[in-house]
Amino acid sequence: MPLTAHAGALDWANGEWALDPEKVDNDENPDFRCGKKTLKTRITGGNVYRAWVDDEKHIDKANIISASNTALTIQYEGEERLMDNGKPHVWLMVFLDEDHFAWVREDWVVDGNIKGSTSIRVRCENVGVS
Repeated sequence: MPLTAHAGALDWANGEWALDPEKVDNDENPDFRCGKKTLKTRITGGNVYRAWVDDEKHIDKANIISASNTALTIQYEGEERLMDNGKPHVWLMVFLDEDHFAWVREDWVVDGNIKGSTSIRVRCENVGVS
């Protein structure tokens, strides 16, 4: 799936996020929706912090490796999961616009082209929740 992004990744990363209901099958992680289980992200001092709204005690900290107008490249502290190349996961938070992004693992980018991503996330503040 080709993803393109626009400007403002550092400005746009802070927020509350969930799967975009317009872009995923209803069977995909049905609890990860705005108004239910969401992901909060916050940038502070060169780090990205993320917490699940229903589990505030579980907070992950990631170092920002690089930032562009279109994406943040991060690595979680204590990351033990390995990419296909045997190195710890490095993630790109790739923005389509200020209200949509997808996670792309570094090894899913081949010759500058994104070959895979997670499902698109949507900013919950701009989604009506019934």
